[in-house]
This record gives sequence, structure tokens and C-alpha cells, in this order.
Amino acid sequence: DYLLFLDSDDFFSPELVGHTWARAFETNSDVTLFNALKFDDNTKTASDAAHYFAKSLFESYPVFSRHDLPDELLRTTSPSPWLKIFRRQFILDNSLEFQCLSNSNDVFFTSVALCAAERISWVDEQLVYYRVGMSGNTQSKKKKAPLNFIRAYTAIYRRLNEMGIYSQLEKSYTDFALSGIVFNIRTISDTYAKLLIFRELNNTILPETGIADKPDCFYYIPDNAEIVRGTDSAYKWYEKQERLKREILELKITIGQKEGQIIEAQNETEKERKEKEEKISIIEKLTNEITQLKNQIEFLNSQIKDIQGD
Repeated sequence: DYLLFLDSDDFFSPELVGHTWARAFETNSDVTLFNALKFDDNTKTASDAAHYFAKSLFESYPVFSRHDLPDELLRTTSPSPWLKIFRRQFILDNSLEFQCLSNSNDVFFTSVALCAAERISWVDEQLVYYRVGMSGNTQSKKKKAPLNFIRAYTAIYRRLNEMGIYSQLEKSYTDFALSGIVFNIRTISDTYAKLLIFRELNNTILPETGIADKPDCFYYIPDNAEIVRGTDSAYKWYEKQERLKREILELKITIGQKEGQIIEAQNETEKERKEKEEKISIIEKLTNEITQLKNQIEFLNSQIKDIQGD
């Protein structure tokens, strides 16, 4: 009757299934939320995570839905499926599936389910220990496919519009998407991955959804909108810096090749003495070319410093 999704690398309370099923059955809920602890695999310690279970938003509602909390719905819990159980028929009726993505594959499923649900109940217990700090899990490999979260948020936007409920949930979706975008920008350190993210944001989800175009009073966290608005200029800044770095690399390769030619010319044997004058001329020419290229590098490095200073 109900679906529960658990990660193989997490820990679970023995009461997880019994307590959540009982609450879901008692309230005839489409989705039932519960709480969790974050378990650090390095320090072996557990701690609270407020965004797993934002009880203050819904504690006055034993059962709630988007009709009760249209502006806050997607802040009541995280988009992780292991913090919820789902009524199976409800999932089938709404044709909800995980996306075929190497990461962020559950965001669409969970978020649309929460938005579509007419009855959401909750169990105020920490029933899962979510492990963090591991190098081999899905989240730790996001830089290999850094655009998946954008595809997930775009798919959510489109499905909510198809269902005719986006206007009711626009504020909730906007805050949710902006928060997720900022989180991903901050947690992916690879420069090239950031370049891809900034370009994709400004070519796809931002112009399609308009989530960064609202007045600051519309947002739960206005700073998130400001950060996302800045991704276009940030992309141009990163792209120019990367282009200059590529030019420097190409010049260094050229220098290496010419230095190799000099060494080869300098190591010629006595048998080629007749070509000495010509080779001296070659060396002088190559040396002059190297000097010019090094001057170019100094100039490009000064440009990079100017950009970074801006």
C-alpha cells in the first residue's frame, strides 16, 4: 500500500516502518513525513538538520497540503525521498517516476509528489541516520554531471504547470529552486563545472521560469536571488579567465617546442660544423621569438590580475 525509499549506506530506526505506516494508514495520507539525523562518517557523530523536518511550518496542521501552505510547502522537508513514505496508488495515479540522472534523480519525484498530495501527515520522530562525509556516494560525484539539478528543477516547473497548480505554488517553487541552485553553486568547487552551470542557468531555467526576476520582497531569502542574478556576469568572468589560461598554456607549449629546437641545434656534432653559422642564426631567431612570447605571457598574466582585482 505504501512506498518507502531507503539508501543502502544509511542507518534506520527499528520503528521506522511501523510508526510511519501507522500514521499514514490512520490519516489516509498520500505522503507522510518524518525526521532524521545527519551522521558524519568521519567523526562518527550525529546531529540535527533543521531542513529535514521544518516542524514549525506545519505543526498546527495534523494533516496539510498545498492548500494550507502554498508559499512554504517545499520548505517543510528536504527533497530526499528517505524522509517520507508515499501511498502507492497516489504515485501511480500521478505517474511519478525517478528521473534517469546520475545525481539529483529523486528531486523531481519527491517534490512533485509533495505538491500533488492532498493529504500530508507527519511523525515527529528521528527515524533515519543519513550518512555524510563519504567519498563514494552519489552526492560526492556531482561534478561529473553538474547540470542534473537544473534538469530536475526545470522538470518540476513544467510538471506543476501541466497540473495547473504552478500559480498556487509559485513562491514555494521559486524559493525552493533558488535555494537548490545556490547550494549546488557553493558545493561544486571545480571551475569548469561552475562554468557549465552558469551557462546552463542563463540559457535554460532562468529565462523559462523567471524565478530571478521577482522583487526582493517576493523571496524568502532575497540573497539567493541576488546570487543567481549574478551568474551571467560570473560566467563571463570565469570564461574570460579560462580563455586566457588556455592561451598561456598554448604559448608555453610553443616555448617548450622552440626550446627543444634550441637544445637540438646546440647538441649538433662536429660533422655539421659547416652549418654552424646558419644554426647560430636559427638560435638567435628562436631566442628572439621566445622573448616575444614571454612578453605576451607577462601581458596576459597582468590581464588576469586586473580581472581578479575587479
